[in-house]
Amino acid sequence: MIEHPAISPDLNPIENLFGLFDKKLRPIAAYKNADLLWKRIYECWHELNSKTSTLKNLMLSMRRRYNAVIKCKGEHTRY
Repeated sequence: MIEHPAISPDLNPIENLFGLFDKKLRPIAAYKNADLLWKRIYECWHELNSKTSTLKNLMLSMRRRYNAVIKCKGEHTRY
């Protein structure tokens, strides 16, 4: 067992998904109102969800992530 923060992005691939999502939504000022923003949020989610390779690759990266954390003894990794 090694010490590693539970909220670390190294072991939470959802953080990478949120990063991709965030890039697709920028610039936030482009949305004139909340309805347009929500519409774009749904569009982005469907775009990312339709790319099963994106989600699959994030999940398949878990073994590499665990090994990287173990190798670094819980210190920061490249993830």
